[in-house]
Amino acid sequence: KPSATRAAPAAPAVAAALGRFLCYARRGDATARAVVVKLAPDDPAQYHATMNCLFAAKRRKVLVDACSVAPSPSPLMRQAAHLAGGIFAHVPPDRLDRLLATALASFAADAACRERLALPRLAEADFRVACLCCAPPKLLARGYCCTTCLSVYCRPDFVCPCSAGLKAAAAGAAGT
Repeated sequence: KPSATRAAPAAPAVAAALGRFLCYARRGDATARAVVVKLAPDDPAQYHATMNCLFAAKRRKVLVDACSVAPSPSPLMRQAAHLAGGIFAHVPPDRLDRLLATALASFAADAACRERLALPRLAEADFRVACLCCAPPKLLARGYCCTTCLSVYCRPDFVCPCSAGLKAAAAGAAGT
């Protein structure tokens, strides 16, 4: 008998895709590059994992280009392109006819050609931290930081999932 409830759609796994790509890139080509086309809004739960992948890409000198296909540009993809030395492009959903032209004009050139081309460069990225308790994530100038995992939240009363797990484990250990 089919169930009446549907499973919730999975969150976009940008961090998992970038991590897998970096594993394959490590085995092979030294001039690897990636293009991330993001259609969904930023997922606060994936912020840390995505940033870790971007720092790994920067360390390995892997170019990461980012294209945000959403009503508003993705702050995470803007940071991704800035950190990994790539190009960021925003294509509104009502202008999908520009997607192929943007991809061919901006993302097709390799690192050596990009130095000679007049490509759109990201002047600056907004590096304010994204609140991890809000969906969609809010960019914060100030926030409250978890002392265990360094996640940042906009509310002082929000209990970080890692802290809640540690408190439960400590309570279980104290009771035995």
